[in-house]
Amino acid sequence: MAPRTRTTVLLGDSLTADGRWDAIVPDGDARIIDRGRPGQTTDDVLALLPEVVAEDPSTVVLSCGTHDLGAARRGPEQTVRALETILADLRRDLPAARLVIVSVPPRGREHAERIRIVNVHLRQYAPAVRAEHVDLWPALGFGDGELDPTLSDDRLHLTDDGAAAVRAVLAPVLAPRDGGADDDANVAPHGSGASEDPAGA
Repeated sequence: MAPRTRTTVLLGDSLTADGRWDAIVPDGDARIIDRGRPGQTTDDVLALLPEVVAEDPSTVVLSCGTHDLGAARRGPEQTVRALETILADLRRDLPAARLVIVSVPPRGREHAERIRIVNVHLRQYAPAVRAEHVDLWPALGFGDGELDPTLSDDRLHLTDDGAAAVRAVLAPVLAPRDGGADDDANVAPHGSGASEDPAGA
């Protein structure tokens, strides 16, 4: 019997859309499906879950929430509830998959406190659904909670250098593992824990 193709689905907003993920996902028996779309909110991602489950992925990477806090004008509590629902539904329907939740990245300084609240709750909730929490703040944060201005032209969307910084964080997370898909699923990868920056904590 031929070995099962390892499928990784990236799900979320512009952080995952067109992220050149083939550069960090090994060739061979692995494939990557990018369902990231610019501007997507948690509502959009929830609507995509049946398609994600149908792919029967071995790994799902979720990066969402910034547009809930921004354009959708939702508060941190509502955003956290929606993200927890997505994670719980994924775990229910994909019990053997690796789930990776990426922290809401920094943007303009005025959003820092609301993003911090969301990220605190996400990091605390991740073990409940055997998900890995990956913190982008050490790679992207600047000063007192702003997105590093050298990585963005508008304090929201990443430049090529910003996207490369995200790939550098996720590359070791998405590297093949010797064990099963759920091995160490409730242990955050090296460098993906709490940020030293209080805005990312």
